Amino acid sequence: MKQEVSSFWYTPKGYKGIGLMELLSIKSFLDNNYKFILYTYNLDDKIFNKLNEIFDDFELRDANEIVSFDEYFSDDR
Repeated sequence: MKQEVSSFWYTPKGYKGIGLMELLSIKSFLDNNYKFILYTYNLDDKIFNKLNEIFDDFELRDANEIVSFDEYFSDDR
């Protein structure tokens, strides 16, 4: 049975999205035989959907399963 790692990413409107360092981190987990589960509110993101298409061990999930977007907040102090 493969080990899994889960992560969360949210890109607010007006921001660029996931960066190269984060993508390389995901790829590193995949290359080391982990299943990578990414929770996000950005389910229509082209990069995330491409990863989901290319890698069998990458799974995109709706972050609303954990915290409803209506209840999501961030603190940018």
